[in-house]
Amino acid sequence: MRRVVVVDDEILVRIGIRSLLDDGEAGYSVVGEAAGGIEGASAVARLDPDIVLTDLVMAEGDGLELIRRLRADNQGVAIIVLSCRNDFELVREAMRAGADDYVFKLSLKTPELLESFSRALGKRAGSTGRLAGPDGGSACAAAGFAAAALTLMRGEALFAFADPAFERPYRILFLDFDPAEGSGGDPALTQLVRELARADCRIIGSAVSGRRALLALKNEGRGAAAEVFALAEEFGGRYLGRLPRGGLSRLAGHSSELAGAFHEARGAVRAAFRYGPPLFFADDAVAGATRSGARGDCGEESVFSPEAYATACVRIRRSVEALDTRSALADLSAVFSLLRSATDKDADRLASLAIDAFSPFKERARSLGFELEKKQDTGEGIESPDDMVRSARTLGDIEGKLPSFVEAFCREAAARAGLRREVAEVRRWVLSDLARQYTVEEAADRAGMSPSHFAHIFKKEIGVSFIDFVNRSRMERARELLLTTDLLVRQIADAVGVESPNHFGLLFRRAFGVTPNELRGR
Repeated sequence: MRRVVVVDDEILVRIGIRSLLDDGEAGYSVVGEAAGGIEGASAVARLDPDIVLTDLVMAEGDGLELIRRLRADNQGVAIIVLSCRNDFELVREAMRAGADDYVFKLSLKTPELLESFSRALGKRAGSTGRLAGPDGGSACAAAGFAAAALTLMRGEALFAFADPAFERPYRILFLDFDPAEGSGGDPALTQLVRELARADCRIIGSAVSGRRALLALKNEGRGAAAEVFALAEEFGGRYLGRLPRGGLSRLAGHSSELAGAFHEARGAVRAAFRYGPPLFFADDAVAGATRSGARGDCGEESVFSPEAYATACVRIRRSVEALDTRSALADLSAVFSLLRSATDKDADRLASLAIDAFSPFKERARSLGFELEKKQDTGEGIESPDDMVRSARTLGDIEGKLPSFVEAFCREAAARAGLRREVAEVRRWVLSDLARQYTVEEAADRAGMSPSHFAHIFKKEIGVSFIDFVNRSRMERARELLLTTDLLVRQIADAVGVESPNHFGLLFRRAFGVTPNELRGR
């Protein structure tokens, strides 16, 4: 039985942690408690625990000093910080002082606590030679995926690991956070990844090294992986002030395939630099490889282009944003034309790409409070794109449904959006000429309102301020031009009405997390 000492000046926290380990079935037992750092040091010296859980801010001697003292006197004890969600700087200092891990004490649950114990004991085992598991198991067994993934990311030789979670299909999501913006190093990113794992049960393993993170995901399809990535973007912006680029591997079926999946996912990130989207899929990169003698449906030599696919998806998003029925149908049809050109006719991959192309429709429907789902009993509603794709035998079956789908979607979305005539007119006015310089006063005059009333109504109807809408629309158009033309960056800035190249770069990076040149890969 592993021995645990809890140091926290809140008695309810100490009681809560004891209750999580009360039955002793996990192999851990709370053998002592303390309300401050001074008392905690005495308890550790007296009880010789395997693990110390300590708060950082306490009246009777702070946790940082306790950590420094314990690490100086006892290299074998595992130290875990009991953190609050706004303790990033203190946690970072604690990690530098010698803490092995940290947990959020206000939302702590038994599985998370036990996982932290294993990580901390594994780290101590690596530095002292002690065994890591609660029953004296090996460090490899306790560290599992995290240790193997860290080994890969640090360029070391991969050792074998066994974990039941990795004996079924999984994907690897590689996240690379741009180091140029924001603050927060490895500890802050580690905390972010822990929060991700707590928030999404599809994450079955994680590891962090430097500015990079590796997530192992249950096999629930590319759409589910994209949702996890979107959550990582949200957390990155909120906690680190910077956004990740991501790459997703193809399916792996065993822990022994981790190295291959890792290299695929990392390679997909590098492809993302070239093609532009923040998340790129390894199977797309594989599909883009030219096969000798392969021909498309029209009898001409044809290869699926991830770059063209990404560009078409950008156009779809823009058309859906404007609820432009004609353009949305044309852009969606262009995607299916590209899919027909793929020399790799793997049905599952093509279905995933087709479903991904419908993402802007699903997101817009969700934002307006309706679902894309046709009721079988009445036949009412709009058919779900996922069902449309999965029930089709060929791409042609889906293409035949596109006109009715797009028309029904735009009609329902427009009704749901309920835009005032004046706001809809100003919106069309802006989108028709993004190179023009716009002001709230001019827009208000066009809508026949006072500037203050117009600003209020526009934000209520559209969801963002007038100026933010103009800037967002300009950056969407700029992204399209970057991907589809050879215009210089300064020419594109002029074309979308941004006079200063530096200001253009700032707006673009804020919108997409990359600079214009990084998007092009030049």
